[in-house]
Amino acid sequence: MTLPKEVYKAHGMGNDFIIYIDLDNEFEPKPSEVRAVCDRHFGIGADGLIRLTKKAQKDGSLRLFMDYSNKDGSLASMCGNGARVCALIADIFNLVNMDNGNIFELDTRSGVKRIVRVKEGEYTIDMGAWSADDDRNFSVCLKGENAGKTVTGRFVNVGNEHIVSDLINKANLRVGVQLGNLDLNKEPSATTILPSESGALVKDVGANYEFTEVDIAKSTIKMRVFERGVGETQSCGTGIVASAISAYLATGQAHQHVDRWRVSVPGGNARVQIVEDHAFLTASALLVGKIVLNEHFSRGLLYANS
Repeated sequence: MTLPKEVYKAHGMGNDFIIYIDLDNEFEPKPSEVRAVCDRHFGIGADGLIRLTKKAQKDGSLRLFMDYSNKDGSLASMCGNGARVCALIADIFNLVNMDNGNIFELDTRSGVKRIVRVKEGEYTIDMGAWSADDDRNFSVCLKGENAGKTVTGRFVNVGNEHIVSDLINKANLRVGVQLGNLDLNKEPSATTILPSESGALVKDVGANYEFTEVDIAKSTIKMRVFERGVGETQSCGTGIVASAISAYLATGQAHQHVDRWRVSVPGGNARVQIVEDHAFLTASALLVGKIVLNEHFSRGLLYANS
């Protein structure tokens, strides 16, 4: 088995993770092990697994790195909730000093992210530069009880790929799908209305799907999400930011220097601040506890991998 004996359970707004510290780079998980420990019936249960390790930088120095795997064992380039959980763990175990507004620089597959502690259990992360399509260029086909219905969506990239559909904008309101009765048991699919680079990218690597109800006057957003490699989750940090960016563009407020949104998801509430081409996410992170993997479970993983 390539997992350590002791791991931790933590979450960001209900988006839950198994996380462990591996500073000596000894415990790189296999996809089958990720699937086993993340299974909610036969394992610990989680949306993903995070190995907090160290990675060499171009200048030869070492920086803490978020090695994140979705629950199906696939690798993810970025996870906003997972990054805050990494900050929490690094903070609690004194791997970094986040006192007095000190910035923690966490390396991820989508680049280095800067994180500060706002208060105990709450962190702000600079998600970095974002990009988005100017128009709602995707047709999103719903599945399950909503099968046959399609809504338009906007492509947003915040270190990973998202398609955001506001269910109550003029184009989608007539479809009659409400956030509360949306069936996300099966993954939606998307096609581009007009050929584009984002369309080719989504066809190649897929995307997360966000569905929102935007209140322009109050600058609030209600959101649900289907994460690739996971399914519907209680929260998605990058999805929250993508939804705010989409609303920011759709409401004609992109000329403003600073824009702020409050986003509610089934797992809680978050704040997004958009400053020109950067987006900042502020939300909670909580350590649930330490888990010691049973030797019989560990043997089972060894047999599964033999």
